[in-house]
Amino acid sequence: MISQEFTVAALNRMRRRGAQFKYKTDDGSFPKSQAEWTALLTSIQDQILDGTFRFRSFNTRSLSKGKKLFSTHSLENIMVMRKINDNIRRAYRVKQANRFDIIKQIQQALKETTPKHVIRLDIRSFYESVPRRRLVEKIRADRLVSTRTLELLSRLLRLTSHSGSRGLPRGLQVSATLAEIHASHLERDLRAIEGVYYVARYVDDIVIFSYVDISNLEERIHAAFEANGLLVNGSKTKEISVQCRCATGCIHANGNCACSSSCKCNVLLADANARQLDILGYKLAFPDVNERKKFNPVGAYMADKKMAKYKSRIHAAARDYLATNDFSLLRDRLLFLTGNYKLESSKGGGSLRGGIFYNFDLYSPLPEPTLMRDSRLEHLDKFLSSSLLRAFKIKAAPSRSERRELLSLSFVNGHKLRRMRKLLPKRILEIGRCWREA
Repeated sequence: MISQEFTVAALNRMRRRGAQFKYKTDDGSFPKSQAEWTALLTSIQDQILDGTFRFRSFNTRSLSKGKKLFSTHSLENIMVMRKINDNIRRAYRVKQANRFDIIKQIQQALKETTPKHVIRLDIRSFYESVPRRRLVEKIRADRLVSTRTLELLSRLLRLTSHSGSRGLPRGLQVSATLAEIHASHLERDLRAIEGVYYVARYVDDIVIFSYVDISNLEERIHAAFEANGLLVNGSKTKEISVQCRCATGCIHANGNCACSSSCKCNVLLADANARQLDILGYKLAFPDVNERKKFNPVGAYMADKKMAKYKSRIHAAARDYLATNDFSLLRDRLLFLTGNYKLESSKGGGSLRGGIFYNFDLYSPLPEPTLMRDSRLEHLDKFLSSSLLRAFKIKAAPSRSERRELLSLSFVNGHKLRRMRKLLPKRILEIGRCWREA
């Protein structure tokens, strides 16, 4: 078991938890040698042991709806916060849910042919709503975390609260761990509701499956939220039922319908009959009634927000080209958008990847080409072509071959063929400049 003490050796291990180069010590320097690191960590250790360690002030940035984002440039702050977070995460075995696994599980639940009722929920102002004092007292009562860790955590939360922060301070790694612990209590209470048979949660996004009509569960769902000091974001709540279309007029109890054998409701894969569930960057589409002898078809498309983000980037790239006449940069931006690329190495030694396939590896539209047209990659391809043609009418491409090259770029092919782009990190920063400015 790794010690929860804030020793030089334990603090030194926190250097592996992320880069340190953007942080500075109190005197504005950065330790370069192991001797300098040892001197810094010894000083931090001694301050913690004699109770004189104080967190340096944090930078804050105002977000929408009165929220604040916290950050720090202090190396002393970051090393201690990493150790606090490491101690709590290990003690509670906190592990971030896997986005891929959650989508796959939801797809499988939708494929099941039993009558089902689905509700998608969002926790309103999640970080700001977490009852900070109650959570810290719960951690103290569990006795899984050392007294010194709790003292430092309490000191950190008091400092951020003096800056006007409610709940947990956004932007700090330990807040994500604490939020996960608190949300797990809500998740447990939701699973205990009679009629609920599956709950999926990713941070503050929640999907509940029930064999009971959602209207019969709403009061208990809200009670579970309130018991944990949280509220449902009503504007993002969506309820979906998958059952016979004639079920609304049926008077029999759920699961005991004597007239189900005479039901003539058939699966119709058309926009008018498709149900949609937006979750974690995807839009899942499925029929409003169940199949009789096989699994329900479930397609995974690009969510509206993601689609709008790609369109805005295409538009910004074209606009920047018209302003700068930099065709090479336009080409690299579109290669970046329509392809895939390697990111920095992962902890396991392999390389992380991003791009149209790796960000949407579960994208799998149903075979009906007219279904969900505006959520398909083909739709993005048409938007890209029309945007380029409009731009080239104003400012022509340097040559016909270069014009053809850009018009041949395809999101569909980038995803299907997993096309990789070789772009240097410096170039990627330049590529993203017009999107950051927008």
